[in-house]
Amino acid sequence: MRTNQAIIVVGLLVAIAAGGAIMLINRYEVGQPFDPMMFNRFDRWTGRAEICSSFYDEKTYCGRDLKRRAQEGVEALHLAANKKFLSLGYTQEEIERWPANVLDGARNIVGNGGSEEHLNEFLQSQHVR
Repeated sequence: MRTNQAIIVVGLLVAIAAGGAIMLINRYEVGQPFDPMMFNRFDRWTGRAEICSSFYDEKTYCGRDLKRRAQEGVEALHLAANKKFLSLGYTQEEIERWPANVLDGARNIVGNGGSEEHLNEFLQSQHVR
């Protein structure tokens, strides 16, 4: 009699585990057409839609994690641009006095491989240098 009960209990546990696995597999629905660089996914459990991307680190980030990783990427680009400005002879004090739109333009020039001459022309046109 105990053997039969054990078999029934094990069978129920296996069925519950299989049902849970199926629910996990079917939790998310990915928007079509699928592009790993940017896509939407719908969480069937919560009813929420999230933006996802595999742009960074060949890893997929969604929602808050994607925002956090994108912010880290922006900060890394800004740090690299700042190092370039310093290497070109600008002081940190000068850089900090540039208006936000000028700083963004200068970062764009440096980030796209612009020459020191192009950067100087841009800064002069903005009356910063």
